[in-house]
Amino acid sequence: MTLGEMIREKRMELGLTQQQLADKVYVTRQTISKWELGKSQPDQISLNLLENSLQFKCITERKEGRAQTMSLIRDLFGLIFFGVLFLPLRMIWIMVRKKWKTRLVQYIGIPLAICLYTGYMHSLTVTAFYVVLICTILLYFGLRIYFPLNQSADK
Repeated sequence: MTLGEMIREKRMELGLTQQQLADKVYVTRQTISKWELGKSQPDQISLNLLENSLQFKCITERKEGRAQTMSLIRDLFGLIFFGVLFLPLRMIWIMVRKKWKTRLVQYIGIPLAICLYTGYMHSLTVTAFYVVLICTILLYFGLRIYFPLNQSADK
């Protein structure tokens, strides 16, 4: 049974309309409909409010179990990915440091490395991820302007 089916079943059992449940959870009726149809999933705050409104404990437990499984898979993937890529990345870093002051490295290589690193560390929501990525690139170029190439700290 999906989460949406559980929400619908419990709502009907309690004799609530979608609008009444929406009022209790502080969302729109359309949002409740989307949850019941499986078109979207409630966030954690809404899930807690649903749990209280529907007097239903299994929703959070089921969601937490799935989140734990996904977290374990993500951690294992990260460990393998990091373990396999760490040595080659370290070797690339050493080669880049030798040619640190060239414009190609300064304006293409390092921003590309920042983008790859940020992509690898992608644990934020999509919107927050792009905001952090853009801010990181802007910060880098701002530092490049403030500290010109000929005044680099690494010699």
